[in-house]
Amino acid sequence: MKKLVMLGSALAVLACAGISGVRAGSAYEETPSVKEIMKKINGGPKSISGKLKTALKSSKPDWSVIQEDTKEYVELSEALAKNEPKKGSKESWEKLSKGYLDHATALDEAAKKENKAGVQAALKKAGATCKACHTAHKGK
Repeated sequence: MKKLVMLGSALAVLACAGISGVRAGSAYEETPSVKEIMKKINGGPKSISGKLKTALKSSKPDWSVIQEDTKEYVELSEALAKNEPKKGSKESWEKLSKGYLDHATALDEAAKKENKAGVQAALKKAGATCKACHTAHKGK
């Protein structure tokens, strides 16, 4: 019983720590910055997109891992919309981030159905939205 109380106390301390970017359940405790989100989603081969592309090359993808990644992709896409644009209009930001979230949701739904072609198509569509958002809100 004493161990159980100590474990509960330790978990309570960790829960109250409020470390940025730490997921609690299915949502981030603090909204990650756009830069943090983009790095986690698109930051090279170890990013979510990079891992998904690699996993989808397999003839027998590990769907449980893919589904964890697509779930986080959706969570990060939801967090993206909570940020304020540094450049460009808020209306444009809302429209473009909603479109990105729609593609992330389609990605997650395809992963839940273990639909390899659907995951690949949704990942491609999400990637195709980058230029419009970067042009409007990053000046690139």
